[in-house]
Amino acid sequence: EPNFSRGPPGDAMEYLRRVRHEASRLPQIVVSLIDSKRVKQQTRYMPRPKPAASCPAGFLPLPTWEDAATSHFTDFRQALVRRRLKCAPPSSSSSSSTEKLPGSADEQAWGAFCFGSTEHKGHPPLLRYVLRMDHVSTCSALRALRSRLTDNDPEKGFPEEAGQWAYALLAALEKPIDGQISSCLRELYRAFAAVRSKGVSSEDDVLLAKVNIILTIISRIFNQKVA
Repeated sequence: EPNFSRGPPGDAMEYLRRVRHEASRLPQIVVSLIDSKRVKQQTRYMPRPKPAASCPAGFLPLPTWEDAATSHFTDFRQALVRRRLKCAPPSSSSSSSTEKLPGSADEQAWGAFCFGSTEHKGHPPLLRYVLRMDHVSTCSALRALRSRLTDNDPEKGFPEEAGQWAYALLAALEKPIDGQISSCLRELYRAFAAVRSKGVSSEDDVLLAKVNIILTIISRIFNQKVA
C-alpha cells in the first residue's frame, strides 16, 4: 500500500501505485447524486421528415416490373465497372483529353455541364464523360441534379436530360454511400415522386416508366425510399 504521508509521489512508479490503489477501492458501480431541482427539463423534439407525394394506385409499378428494372440496372452497373477497369486514363494526345470536365467538387459547374446555363447547352450523359467521373464528381453532379429538380415545377414533368443523367449517375455511384448522399437521394426520391403525383397523366406511359425506374433504383439499390 502506498505511503501517502510522504506527500506528493516522488516518481512515476509511485504515482501509478497510488492511482491503482485508489482505483481498487472504488465500487464497481458509481451512482452520481444529482439534485433534480437544479436540472432543467429538456423539450423532446424529433423532426418529422417530409413524406413523398402520393399517387394513384395504378401509377405504382408491380413487383415483377420492379424486379426486372432492378435486374437490368444491376447488369448495367456491372458492365460500367468492367468498362472502367478496361479503359486506361486518356492520354494528352487523345481527342477526348480536349473535352475538359468540371472540377470534382464544383457542384455549380457540374450543373452547368450537365443541364446547361444561359451561355451554353448541357451535355448528354455520354459514356466518355461518365467513365472519366470519379466518385466526388458523381456526387457533385447528383447534388446539382437535386437542385435542378427541387426548383422545378413537378406539374411540368422534368427535363429529358435530367432523367438520363439520373440513371447514369446512379449507375456510376459507388457504394457504400455517406449520409450526405443518402439525404440527396431521398430528396431526389421526393422530387420524382412529386412528378409522378402531379406531372404524369394516365396516358403517358413512357414518362411514368421513366419516373418509376428512378424511384425503384433509389429504393431498391440504395435503400433510400421515402414513405
